[in-house]
Amino acid sequence: MADEVMQRLQDMSDDSLALHNALRTAHDRPLRSQISHVTTSRHLSDRALSLLLHLAPQQALTTGEGLHALSHLAQVAQTTQEAAMQLTTGLAREVEHQRAATAAGSSPVVVVGPSPQQHLLAAVDLLKRVPNLCAAARNRLAAAEGKRSAGASPIVPLPVASLNPPAPQTRGPCP
Repeated sequence: MADEVMQRLQDMSDDSLALHNALRTAHDRPLRSQISHVTTSRHLSDRALSLLLHLAPQQALTTGEGLHALSHLAQVAQTTQEAAMQLTTGLAREVEHQRAATAAGSSPVVVVGPSPQQHLLAAVDLLKRVPNLCAAARNRLAAAEGKRSAGASPIVPLPVASLNPPAPQTRGPCP
C-alpha cells in the first residue's frame, strides 16, 4: 500500500485534533484567529477530497473494504466542511452581534438564534470525529491492501505533491 496515503490520513487526523484542541481552549478569539480556523478546516476538507479523488477510481478499492475506506474518507471531507460552515456561521453571528451592540449604544441588544459560542461548540464536536474516521479509513485501506496480495490489483501510489492542494493564499487586510 502506498505509505504516503496512510501518512496523509494520519496527518489529517493530527491536524484536525490540533484544530479541535485550539477551538476547545479558545475563549476570546480575535476575528483573524477565527478566520484562520475556518481556513484550516476548509483546507482539511480539500485534502480529504483530493485523496478521495485519487483513490476512488482504483480497481483495488472496489471491494467491500475499499468502499468502506472511501466512505470514511468522504465522511472526513463532509465533517470538516460542516465544521468550517459552523465556524463561518459563528464568525458571522459574532460580527453581527458586535454591529448590533455598536448601533444600539447603551440599549440592550436582543439576539435571536444560536450564539457564536454554540456554533463553535458544534464545530468542536464535529472535529472530534475526524481522527476516528481517519483511523477507520486507514484500517479499511490496510484490509483492502491485504486482499490485494490475494490477487486483486494494487493500490496505485500517488505523487506526494498531488495529495495536498495548495494552501490558501493569505492577503493583507481588505481595503
